Amino acid sequence: MNLQQYQSKIKLRSVDGSRQLWGHVRKKWLVLTPEEVVRQCVLLYLVEEKRYSDRLIAVEKTIQYFKVKKRYDIVVFDQLMTPLILIECKSPDVALDHKSFYQIQSYDSVIQGQHLWLTNGHQNIILAKSEHENQLIECADIPISN
Repeated sequence: MNLQQYQSKIKLRSVDGSRQLWGHVRKKWLVLTPEEVVRQCVLLYLVEEKRYSDRLIAVEKTIQYFKVKKRYDIVVFDQLMTPLILIECKSPDVALDHKSFYQIQSYDSVIQGQHLWLTNGHQNIILAKSEHENQLIECADIPISN
């Protein structure tokens, strides 16, 4: 999976000295940060390569984890709005470590997705829940949309 190939498809602009990029799913201009570039590459991959509809993708929504409000990066839903894939995006200079893994697992305790995907744009860790949901199995890629 080569997420970097989608960087050239991201629309950029400068406004009053601030660099911005076009948020494909949110349909608005966003502040250009390294993590946002990764997020937009993931979104383009989901839509163009895996054929998921924008309508089935939620970006940066707030959830309640115990008594703390958290914000996940991306959730992909099926047609019945059941969470399929929970995605956590990191800046390219952030290693995918136990802290990142703990973060996505804590979000998933609320979301309950079928797949978890950690990415920094270069490294990807994709996990699927086993039938008993007690185990996570590493996968090469996420499923394609039905």
